[in-house]
Amino acid sequence: MGLETTTTIAGLVATNPVSGDPLGQADDHLRLIKSVIKTIFPGTSGSGFSIPITATEAELNYVHGVTSAIQTQLNTISGTAATALANAATADGKAVTADGKAVTADGKAVSAQSTANTALANAATADSKAVVAQAMGADSWGRINGATGAFVKGYNVASSSRVSLGNYTVTFSNAMPNADYAALVSCSSSGHASWNSTVGSDATKIRILTYDTTGALFDPDFVSVAIFAVP
Repeated sequence: MGLETTTTIAGLVATNPVSGDPLGQADDHLRLIKSVIKTIFPGTSGSGFSIPITATEAELNYVHGVTSAIQTQLNTISGTAATALANAATADGKAVTADGKAVTADGKAVSAQSTANTALANAATADSKAVVAQAMGADSWGRINGATGAFVKGYNVASSSRVSLGNYTVTFSNAMPNADYAALVSCSSSGHASWNSTVGSDATKIRILTYDTTGALFDPDFVSVAIFAVP
């Protein structure tokens, strides 16, 4: 008799029933097939699928190779991405926010915060100079090598040069609002320094002259200058 006993599709024998089986056993084969189908496809109620499966063969094949619950894998990926985004969008360990809202996954809040920070930084520095100038108290200052006229150190100084004996020019990186600025000049050796607009000073530069104790022009070790702009 060609009637198998199984609960799986793999257990069904394709050649059953055999030609010699009695006709009255046909219902047993039909019941066996129904039982296997309902066991293999139990559905949510356990009694078999209750709604049609509309996924195509190609769509079902997308899960080929999956070895664990897809939702669990997606949750893991989502958590990892969120952590990476949060780490990338933090400063000093503090979460970046935009208008008090948490950073969004699409990065828009991070972008908005970045743009706001850039605008604030540009406004606060005023061409990257105002904040530094305020901290230093002078609109320009510098120290010059008296022998060569070379710029040693300072702020808002583009260049310096020795024109001739005891005669130096300091050019500002950013011009003063006008030529009516106040200047303090000095030299490191015995003597004194002065400046005068009649010898080439203007809003872009200042000319400095250094004199020894006899009143003659000379080259000191160093020349110092501090400029305070008058609006």
